[in-house]
Amino acid sequence: IAESNQLGYLVKEDSFEMEGDFTTMDQASGRGAGGPRAGRTSMQKLFATTTFVLLGHFNKPTKAEMAKLLQYGGASVCEELTESRHPGAARPPVVLSQQMPVSDELISACVSRGCLPPIESIVIMECISHYQLWPLEKAIAAVTPS
Repeated sequence: IAESNQLGYLVKEDSFEMEGDFTTMDQASGRGAGGPRAGRTSMQKLFATTTFVLLGHFNKPTKAEMAKLLQYGGASVCEELTESRHPGAARPPVVLSQQMPVSDELISACVSRGCLPPIESIVIMECISHYQLWPLEKAIAAVTPS
């Protein structure tokens, strides 16, 4: 945005696609799914009304970077299991972890505190790459007890 403003026109956004985004990258063009442009032009924040709990060590992105990405997307972020929800939340807090598989004890602790069982943090990067929530919804469905 700063570069576009300085130049007086919109610059190509290809270089702002998620680095290493092989999930959404078109093999022929080498371009991603357009997440940066979709995020810039969207009237709604991607993670609005969602609370995320970041548990354990995060390597890439770091826990601080992941928290910023989520907060930029409108989410509430905490680092402890909690029952508190983002105002207007439609679902319990979503627990993210980079350590998979998680222990049965952690799953039980999450569920007993009103949180969903942990999902892999990479799902968030997929959501941002597409600027859509379906990767998160799919991951939540996979861990939600029936």
